[in-house]
Amino acid sequence: MSVFFQNVCKKYGKFQAVKDLTIKIEKGSLHFLLGPSGCGKTSTLRLLAGLETVSSGKIFIDDVDVTNLPAAKRNIGMVFQNYALWPHMTVKKNISYVLDLQSIAEKEKQDRLEEALAITHLHAFQDRLPGQLSGGQQQRVALARALAIRPKLLLLDEPLCNLDTQLRMEMRENILRIHEKTKITALYVTHDQKEALSMGSAITVMHEGREIQTGTPKELYLRPKTPFLANFIGETNLLPAKILQKENQHFSIQTELGHFTVPSTQDFQVNQQISISIRPECIKIAGPEKIKEAPSFTLEAGKSTYQGECETFQLYTSSKKSIKCLTFNSKFSFPKEGTPTDCWVQPQDIILLPETFSGEMGS
Repeated sequence: MSVFFQNVCKKYGKFQAVKDLTIKIEKGSLHFLLGPSGCGKTSTLRLLAGLETVSSGKIFIDDVDVTNLPAAKRNIGMVFQNYALWPHMTVKKNISYVLDLQSIAEKEKQDRLEEALAITHLHAFQDRLPGQLSGGQQQRVALARALAIRPKLLLLDEPLCNLDTQLRMEMRENILRIHEKTKITALYVTHDQKEALSMGSAITVMHEGREIQTGTPKELYLRPKTPFLANFIGETNLLPAKILQKENQHFSIQTELGHFTVPSTQDFQVNQQISISIRPECIKIAGPEKIKEAPSFTLEAGKSTYQGECETFQLYTSSKKSIKCLTFNSKFSFPKEGTPTDCWVQPQDIILLPETFSGEMGS
């Protein structure tokens, strides 16, 4: 099943939670809504589920307008943050309960129950009460219950937020395995960037009720279109710059780090003030591996932080602007604090961005 939001808005009194949202969720995808708290992602999920009414715009499921269709008729499964399990019912009864509400034959109910238990690997726990299960096992019960009704769509609202780090990693693998097996279209809400980047086939980043950008995890990380997105997905170094010259989608720019010629598909004009984004892992300390054509610049060495597989270095421009550099399996000694340090970056790793994006900066 595919989903299409067409110019969808949602207002609560004077407050507009979702603003002119137009996105497509492809059939069979695990599509993430990612953004900070209060950005409108859960409201968007609830609009699709039919738990909230659309103020304006339309929602389509497989080209069928479901904007005004009651929630009970949308055949959507949903997994909430708190799992909402009946504490006095066994795992098997928690799953069976939703099947008892449907008009289906007893054999069909048993088949669906067995299928849900098998997909979520819960057979061994089917006679236990929720209180006798770990957080990860409870999460799987909630997932099994949602899948048992064989929904057109599966909606997941921050399903892993109550789990510890190890369980979250385990459950990411479980959800990916289940999604791969069922091929169900799923919309997953989270504020966790790593969760979205590691699991999503597509991600829509939202901020203040608006879609900022939709794309694959790699597209969003490597080619963000706004300063907010560059700073929100992973870490980055943002610096002001000015367009000096434009020729065949190559831009000559002036920055505090120096002069660069950078390829970009963005549309900028000569003398325009812009921002540039350089990921910490793209800034290199000059050494024998330096690429000849890559422009170099000098920064002042700050502190370094060793983190096992990687090491973070703090560097400073002449105006004391902080620049972060990240190296993996580094074998060289970082210069002492205060020492001038030659660095370099490949031009294709410099991302040109608008100076600001309406509604983004300053939040």
